[in-house]
Amino acid sequence: MALITEIIKKYDGEAKERIAEARKLNVDKRAEREALFFDPSKEMEPPKLDESTTEPTEQDFAYFDWQNKLVDFYKKLGECNILVDQLNNSSGLLKEMERLRQENCELKQKINQVKP
Repeated sequence: MALITEIIKKYDGEAKERIAEARKLNVDKRAEREALFFDPSKEMEPPKLDESTTEPTEQDFAYFDWQNKLVDFYKKLGECNILVDQLNNSSGLLKEMERLRQENCELKQKINQVKP
């Protein structure tokens, strides 16, 4: 019984370490992504508005079209970030499940060796 308790403590400690490492990597990756996508030096300038007339001009339509495209871009960017996060979580989960499966096989072998 003490052997099982020690094994549980060992794997619990390892799990906590791996969770902390995964969180740190996730934060680092998110910061890198934000640096790539939100670089202020790469921002586009909107078309200038002609404020001398009250009638809509081609520049006005170009400005509103630009604004609409910018809103769509940021919506799609948010969706991409969510998708990338889900993929990262899924791949991490699959790796962890594979590791647990291997450990389970090893423990079964050890149990079979101990049984008379």
